[in-house]
Amino acid sequence: MSKRPFFRSVTITASLVAALSAYGVARADLIMPYGSGTTTYSVMNVGTGSATVVATYYDPNGTIPSGSGSTHTLPQNGRLDITAGQTPDGPLPTNWSGSVVLSSDQDIIAAAQTKYTGRLAAETDSLQTLGTEASAYEAFNAGSTDIYFPVLVRVKQASNPTVAQLSTRYTVQNTSGSPATVYLNYRNFDGTVYAPTIITLQPYGSRTFNTVVDADLPTGMNTAPASIAFSARVTATQPIVGVAEQSWNFDGFIGSVPTKQNWAADYTAIPFSEATTTLFGPLVARVGAPIASSRPCTFANYSTFVFYTQFAVQNTTATTATVTATFIRSNNTGTGVNAPSGLATYSITYQIGPFGTWNLNMFAGALGFDQSNGPFWSAFANGYNPGTGAATHCNWNGSVKFTSDQPIVGFSFIQQPASFQNYASAFNFFGASGATDTALLPRMDRVCTGTCNAAQAELFPAFSSLTVQNVGNSSTNLTVTFYKPDGTVAQTFTLDGNSNPITLAPGAQYSFNTRAGANASIAQTQSLGPMFKGTVRVTASGGVPIRIFNNLLSGLDDADAFVGFNR
Repeated sequence: MSKRPFFRSVTITASLVAALSAYGVARADLIMPYGSGTTTYSVMNVGTGSATVVATYYDPNGTIPSGSGSTHTLPQNGRLDITAGQTPDGPLPTNWSGSVVLSSDQDIIAAAQTKYTGRLAAETDSLQTLGTEASAYEAFNAGSTDIYFPVLVRVKQASNPTVAQLSTRYTVQNTSGSPATVYLNYRNFDGTVYAPTIITLQPYGSRTFNTVVDADLPTGMNTAPASIAFSARVTATQPIVGVAEQSWNFDGFIGSVPTKQNWAADYTAIPFSEATTTLFGPLVARVGAPIASSRPCTFANYSTFVFYTQFAVQNTTATTATVTATFIRSNNTGTGVNAPSGLATYSITYQIGPFGTWNLNMFAGALGFDQSNGPFWSAFANGYNPGTGAATHCNWNGSVKFTSDQPIVGFSFIQQPASFQNYASAFNFFGASGATDTALLPRMDRVCTGTCNAAQAELFPAFSSLTVQNVGNSSTNLTVTFYKPDGTVAQTFTLDGNSNPITLAPGAQYSFNTRAGANASIAQTQSLGPMFKGTVRVTASGGVPIRIFNNLLSGLDDADAFVGFNR
């Protein structure tokens, strides 16, 4: 039986795959309304025959809750959805948290999504459900004794500094059957290095840290600043894994614009084995709000954007890294508001200090860039005026390839601030190591009601957007196959939305959005039907290595992303 560990980092009281509820704890310096969450995990059988899957639950102290766990049968290429604590994988105690280890006689992969209620009611559209968000992440096939969290944050609300505007909960889990001594090594973005925090984790046990809790911060960290950002390298005597969830809690104004954010987004801790001098980011975007036939946007003017990304790249060495980011625009076609903007390719080089992080927000810059960098910002827009920060058309989306003289790791946030679609997602960047010509997703959805009109996101309570990136050195053609939960083929695509072969040049990406199409056509998405909940297998011609990630979205309510798997 091969074990596939599956772990969760979600709330103050909790760490892993769980049904959760938390609104702060007594030790917390800051208040953060996390709300209540319930986790569902999706499993795909990628073996050669029918699989028997055994789910074993563990408390944070490594014990197995009484009455938990179950055994399931899963056909080849099929999908199994299990909600933690619900029949047949229950009962679990109220507000339980922990992990589940999935054991199978076939090769399996999995991803989890936690749905939240009771958060800040950031939504302003009457078709949205108040106080909802979601987090998602991929399961772990193996642990590592050396993992990285590139960004951990603690930001106070300016109008009420006892309340957190931004915080991170992060969990470290022992994936072995032996006790693990764990060393958490922290480094502030200002360069301050702290003495390591040392803990012991029991077999399959876990520990969740929260930046709103003083006792969970690095020893000696000054909690007075309004904003603190730091990173962590975690080492252990046994293999471990980790997940971080960043939460937003903003209710105020950005400039003169009333703004609310209740976002939540997960990323998995990155093992040192994935540190590389060539790093790939499958999605970069800077998209303005549509007005007439264009999408104007303004630098650092939050309300002018409907979609943008933020990336964080961390240097894993004690030597300053010289990193070049090469942005490659997607081959999307369109006219008017959907016409692509900016340059087809653009490169910029940046220095990252020892163990430092390059954090760049595509709407405002953050570390490293500001409005004076007109050439950088104009690369992603038409008609950019560096004096005013305004552009006449912003509709740039594509991928990024980082090359460095030192090993680096990284991840990205997807942020959609518009009132009609107010949510965030996160996913890790990846290198070519471990990539193959076959990429897999254990969860892909297209559930819609009524007319299934692609322009009405509220008609799609569950939809997905996969993105495949070529991480090889030659062009390739893709075959994208969607499977039903019973493992039978729903649809296979070899052509894009323009009826051309799905061809990717090195570093380029392809996206299939089951609601809006993206590089696919609406007709292709419609062929999946109104109730598709399945899995995906993508193969690349010529043995070219590819990687994949998937964004899970729920109408106008919530979203998050997970990185897929290679076999």
